[in-house]
Amino acid sequence: MQIGLGVGGTQLVYFRPITAEVNKPNPDNRGTALAGLPWRNTFNDGMVTSFNQETFECYGASLFTGTIRIYCNLELLQKITSTEHLPENFAELQALCGTVREYTRLSGEDIGPIAGSSLTSILMLDDLLRSQTQRLASIFNPGTGLPSPRSD
Repeated sequence: MQIGLGVGGTQLVYFRPITAEVNKPNPDNRGTALAGLPWRNTFNDGMVTSFNQETFECYGASLFTGTIRIYCNLELLQKITSTEHLPENFAELQALCGTVREYTRLSGEDIGPIAGSSLTSILMLDDLLRSQTQRLASIFNPGTGLPSPRSD
């Protein structure tokens, strides 16, 4: 059964916790660099998506891990920005996209700052935008603006 983004609530009756198993070394890793590590520590995310915070149990082992790779045309980056400096954070990525858009406006060349399949673009931008909206949620959430304790 596919767990997807986690198990919780009434779904738990259909699953048996595997916490004890994932805390033991995977015997199939004998003789490898992963030998002796708890099975859950051999997953990129530490099996965080299988962990249920209500029960403190793990309920599934992922069979799939996906990644998004971003490639950069360094020659084109150098041409547009006079540097090969890659963005190190979201603000720098936004600034670079603005620089590319301005370059295309002035040069007439048809260059997009980010290109890829629609699915890859959606997944990448979803992760980037989610990290930004979390900041906004914290700023605008009245529950985070509790008064500081009085010092007198």
